[in-house]
Amino acid sequence: MHITAAAILVRQLAERNGETNVKTTAIVLTVLALGAGCTGRAVPPAAPHSQPGTAGQLSALFERITGTREDRSAASFLQYATFQKPIRECMTRNGFDYTPPPFEDPYRSWPANRPMSYIDVLIPIDEQQIARGLYLTEDHRGARQQPPNPGFDKLDEAGRRRYSAMAGTCSPLPGSYEYEFPQASLDLAWKLEKTLANILATSDVLRDMATSKYPACMAAAGYPVKDRKQLAEHVRGKHFEGIEAAAELNAAYEAEVAAARADALCRKDSYPLAMRLIAPVLPEFEKEHSTKIAEVEAHWSNIRDKAKRARAELTW
Repeated sequence: MHITAAAILVRQLAERNGETNVKTTAIVLTVLALGAGCTGRAVPPAAPHSQPGTAGQLSALFERITGTREDRSAASFLQYATFQKPIRECMTRNGFDYTPPPFEDPYRSWPANRPMSYIDVLIPIDEQQIARGLYLTEDHRGARQQPPNPGFDKLDEAGRRRYSAMAGTCSPLPGSYEYEFPQASLDLAWKLEKTLANILATSDVLRDMATSKYPACMAAAGYPVKDRKQLAEHVRGKHFEGIEAAAELNAAYEAEVAAARADALCRKDSYPLAMRLIAPVLPEFEKEHSTKIAEVEAHWSNIRDKAKRARAELTW
């Protein structure tokens, strides 16, 4: 799971208050896979829609519906601005010098064609995809430099307590800064996933993946798992828990790629069959939902425009 902009905002606010170990932050950092800005070995970049044939068409369609990397970054910035601005104004009114943390883009290291589908069999099996592993390295956050926080640091202990209490009071309510995804985007993405799943369910593809073939193949490779979610959990628990140094992350990345290679090998027969099955469905879906897709694209364009204006209006 990719860390959300909202989770980053919660963590940043806690850090602004000097509460680096508060319960809320601990939950955010433990439950969510920590995203954007990994340390250690970098994963090779990918050009948009670099996947060939049906895989490229699928990636392009998901991107039109759920936004490009730039769209999502714009939405995250807009969320950041609408979250931090009222806090700063409220803190100023109450006599506190509040310096918002810099914008932290959760999508800055996000691959251009990261698979959008949650259906395992549709995830590409080419070398470029294998090099991305299971997205654990990209989602692992190393040590970060804390940005300056002069308004808090200059206070004595009692002043810091008052500052923290006021920052909590000034925080906007959830929902007032939620810009991440247009609802129509989520609805269309769900419809596309359901359409693809229904097509695949009429064949042997999902049965082979869910029953003996894939689990047996992965077990033979040393991974006692039945799907990619379990595989990611297995590799994360065995190789990523508690690591901090870049050398440790490099070793974990190698283990991650080895697991991804085993996964690709165990899906080498089901993947091309799945691509053949969904190939005629993609243009049909695009035609049937062309009006809604155009509305979603217009919404993403509006978000980009709003984010551009918000950047120009920042006063910090």
